[in-house]
Order: sequence, then structure tokens, then C-alpha cells
Amino acid sequence: MTHVGVSQANMNPVSARSSKDAVEIDVPVIRLKSDAELKEIYEFGKELGRGSFGVVYEATNIETQTTWAIKEVCRPKNIYLVTELCKGGDLKQLLKQRQFLTEDETRNVISSLSDAVVYLHRKGIVHRDLKLENILVKKGVDQDDCQINIKVTDFGLSAQTTGLGIDNRLMDACGTLLYMAPEVMNGHCYSQLCDMWSIGVVMYTLLCGEPPFVSKSKSRLYEIIMRKEILFAPPIWTTVSDAAKNVLTCLLKVDPAYRMSATQLLENPWITQGDTDVYVVPPNVMEMMRQQLEQEKGTKSLEVSLDSEEDIMHPSSGPQEVLTKRTSNCSIPPERDRSSQTPHQSITTSRTSQATDSSALSTQRDTPTKRPHQHTHQSRCTLSHTHKPAQPQTH
Repeated sequence: MTHVGVSQANMNPVSARSSKDAVEIDVPVIRLKSDAELKEIYEFGKELGRGSFGVVYEATNIETQTTWAIKEVCRPKNIYLVTELCKGGDLKQLLKQRQFLTEDETRNVISSLSDAVVYLHRKGIVHRDLKLENILVKKGVDQDDCQINIKVTDFGLSAQTTGLGIDNRLMDACGTLLYMAPEVMNGHCYSQLCDMWSIGVVMYTLLCGEPPFVSKSKSRLYEIIMRKEILFAPPIWTTVSDAAKNVLTCLLKVDPAYRMSATQLLENPWITQGDTDVYVVPPNVMEMMRQQLEQEKGTKSLEVSLDSEEDIMHPSSGPQEVLTKRTSNCSIPPERDRSSQTPHQSITTSRTSQATDSSALSTQRDTPTKRPHQHTHQSRCTLSHTHKPAQPQTH
């Protein structure tokens, strides 16, 4: 005898504007003896989609004549998930019809998506496969209607953690290549912030019709991501505000420590107010720690002079290169010839220029200069009070 588990979710899946006022609902679970009993309740229609873990059908409740989407999960014991039917297809299908979405339409989608992800992350759930195909549209969208009601679906690769500590980091490399965060690709441990990279890829693709990084090979794609800047080439990006581009650069940070979180995205003025001005994102803990360390290093370099030529750090030496490299992962793009650069090839904001100035200042303070002989001698005398040299032995 085959036991069939049926879970009917007579509610909206994770969707727009629900994280703040989310209500926990117990989903009823019905245990049936066979597939035949299920077909006495629902009349199965056309196949809506097929994936690695199951098949989705359109089905009609025979008694109420309401339509649903039923996913048959391919497990040793059959499980059927009865969920809301989204008649608008998915975002990939919508993008094929439109080629790209307007900034207002994209803002509406990203606002709903970030709100759903905030709810998931608060529950310790990492989706790990956010992409256009897994974001459903509830109903058909008119050309003049920027309100696109979306639903996040397909949690087959999702994982649940119990916190943000090192013991709760994930290691499995899974997801869809074009949307996969670099830390997932290279086999390092990762956190909820891998979902934010995926949201950045979704947002970029919606605005221009193509993903920011493309390759069929995982190793090659990882290499492209590590070497290539996000480009905003005309003509299509000339109609997109600098605020939207700034959000994209904050989402597509290679280093997840500097990547925008779901809460930061949801509270960004571009989302909340539709503001097209560029705002500085509040620094996260890692950024504040880095700034504190730079200040401490700068203070010590002013107090102590080094004696030997080998210990003097010149502007072209290693530590400055390391600082520039680390800072580029945060907010400063690699230095390029800007004379031949078009205005919309890459975002240039006041935040970036300020970060560049502060980085240059920190580098100068971290690089001690050789002082005149008399000052060096004086510093030796000062240091001798704390580090007494060994007394020579007399024979």
C-alpha cells in the first residue's frame, strides 16, 4: 500500500510586503492511502513545469472548482504540495516578452523579493537558488502596469541554519551557475549573503535584459567575476538612475563581508522612496573594524620611527598594494584611464570618491617616511627606556 502525503497551502507563498506583518499559518497535511484518492479530490490538468525534484501540474478542486498548482515531489513516499496557482508565468518568461523592465517595474520586483528574503533570513532559511525562473508572477501584467505581484518558489536547494556563527556556515556548492555567488563557486563556507548576490544578478538582468557575468564554465565564470567590473554601458543604462546602479554595486560585492544585506536593501531609499539620488549605505561591522584598524595603524606610525632602511614602506611597496586590493572589494573600483571612459560605463558616486580619498589618506599615514638623522637618534633614546639593550660583558 502506498501512502501519499498531501500538503495544502491555502495561502500566499512567500511574497510581497509580508515580512513585517507575517502571520504564521499551520498548513494542513492530509495522509492518503494512494494516488487514486488524490485524484478523487483534484482533477489534474496540464503540466506547468518540471525540475530535479518533481513535476508541477495545474489542478482543479472537483468540489469547489478552484484552480491550484500541485507539485508532485519525487521521493520514496510520494508527496504532493497544493499551492496557489500563479497564472502570469515566471520572470524569465516576462522578460522574454519585454526584453527588459523599466526602473519602476524593477524596483517593485526587487522590493517584493527583498521583503520575502528578509522573512526567510530571519527564520534562518537560505534559498540558495534565487533566479528568474524561481520567481513567479501571480497574474498577467499589462504594459502600463508597473505593479508586478511576485511569489518566491522552489525551495528544493534551500537550507536552514540556527544562527550566523561560524558553526552555521554552509559548504555545499549548489544553485544555478549564472546566479551563484563567488564564495559558493570556490568551495568556501558561506552564509545567507549568497542570496543577496543572486538578487543583484536578478536586478541587473531585469534592467538591461542580460546577466552581468556570463560563462558556461564555473571556473571561467569565477575568473570573470574576480577580474571584471560591473559595466553600465550605454545606451540602455543611460535611462537608469545612479541610485539603482549604486544598489547593484552594493549587492554584487565579491567579498560577502561588504555585501548589502536583505534588511539594508529593503530599507534603501531607492526602494522605500523611489529616490534616484545616491545615498551612502551604512557601514557594516567588518567595514567599521577595518576603519578602526587603519586609524590605529596611522596613530602608531606617527608615534614611532623605524631605524632600518628595510622597514620603511614606500608608496609602491607591498602593504599599499594590499590595502588597495582589499578596498577594491569594498567600494573602490580599480584605477582606470577615465579620459576614454563614457559617463555610464561604471557608476561614479560621491561615496566612491570619498572612499578613494580616505583610502589614500590611510595609505599615506600607514607609510612612514625616513626622518633626519637627529630625529632618528632621538627616537632611539625614547625607545631605550622601554627596551633596554643588554649590557656588554667585561672579560
